[in-house]
Amino acid sequence: MIQQYLGLNKIWPTYIKSHSQCLCRPLIKLFLTFVLPQSPSETTYVAMSSATVGSIYSDAGSTRHRVRHGRIFRVVVNNSDMKKLTEVFSGYPSPVHDRRDQYPRQLDEHKKETKQIIRDLPFRLRAHKLRFGSTTMANGVVKPRQLCSTHKGLRAKLTYDIWDWVQHELDDRIGPFIYPVIMNFQLEPDVENKLRVLESVLEMYHSDFSYEAAAPPGRVPLILQDAMGSKFRYQQNQCPGCYLARIGSDQNVCFALLVGTLARSGPSRLGRDRNHVISSRVRFLQYWLRLHRKGLELIEQAWTLAGEVRDLRRAWKESQMHYIQESVRASLPVNELSGPPVDLDRGSRNTGVLAHPPDTNHSRRPHVDLDRTSWNPETFAPPSDINPPLDPPILTCKQGPVQETGTRMVMASTWAGVQCIVRTVYIRTAQ
Repeated sequence: MIQQYLGLNKIWPTYIKSHSQCLCRPLIKLFLTFVLPQSPSETTYVAMSSATVGSIYSDAGSTRHRVRHGRIFRVVVNNSDMKKLTEVFSGYPSPVHDRRDQYPRQLDEHKKETKQIIRDLPFRLRAHKLRFGSTTMANGVVKPRQLCSTHKGLRAKLTYDIWDWVQHELDDRIGPFIYPVIMNFQLEPDVENKLRVLESVLEMYHSDFSYEAAAPPGRVPLILQDAMGSKFRYQQNQCPGCYLARIGSDQNVCFALLVGTLARSGPSRLGRDRNHVISSRVRFLQYWLRLHRKGLELIEQAWTLAGEVRDLRRAWKESQMHYIQESVRASLPVNELSGPPVDLDRGSRNTGVLAHPPDTNHSRRPHVDLDRTSWNPETFAPPSDINPPLDPPILTCKQGPVQETGTRMVMASTWAGVQCIVRTVYIRTAQ
């Protein structure tokens, strides 16, 4: 409020602009940027998500927190910076049953080592030294856009960017992608557990977490434990740096994150081969996994497993597309149709415009009014002799979910809006 009351936000930049040759210009800029507090309109705060979450397999469309799209490593210029950051976000101790009394001492040593690593980081990765007051509130929770006493030497914006991305992958991306693979294919137990490791991580930042709700239907909850109970018990200070340190210290979680990210990524993000990866997020996860024992071997296994998951997901999607297309064709009898088949125009599919082949018997193309067609979603029922090879409880298309109820299918979008289902169908002409 000081700079608003004195008008420094308007006066000082004008003074600096008019005295461009002043030797004190860098110092004045540093003072305006770091010492004076920012105006409320220029500061954006991100609250930690504490909403009720069932599991990582929740609907991907319901994003529960703000996500920064695009590049998250804007200040990182080379791979060596990523390696140094992964060293900061690792090494979190885990208590052992026969040495539980040594855990507090191990935790203190980890904090000292982390602070020393942060002090050795380049200036662009560290926070400025002009800080006043504590970074935590009275209840022990870190202040908005601040870090705990262990990680406060890091650049806060970069740490929050990395955590926003990891949280987005855990909450909204990897789970819905691997859910059809887990539910529709008889995977080996060890392979399935490698993919389901991420279920327990949500307990770390959700106070109302439940293992029963986190597991897929019909599966036994997968619980990761150590000598003091759950390995990913709730983090009281809610520091993003502590979240990342606990995730990076678990070899299985890093492996599952890399598999899920690789399976979701396309060739444009992965690059020409494994040694020339374009995506900075994939490279960051690989450097994270290299810190563990047999890290290079785990990276090779992650690439192989990600390719298998991607192929299974593609096979499931193609089987569902084929099943729905056959159901649509079988639900429209041929003897009640008038006119040749009508193709959905690929270029005008979003607008609902229908492209009809030329007809020599008519002077103009027949007009089809989608609002007046005799198609009724309530009477749409696939024949009983069509059995889908892979039948999940919920199918998803671009415009909305398609749920199966007995032998009927209720579509959540209009006939013109179901873009990802039909390519060539028979349509009744308007009466």
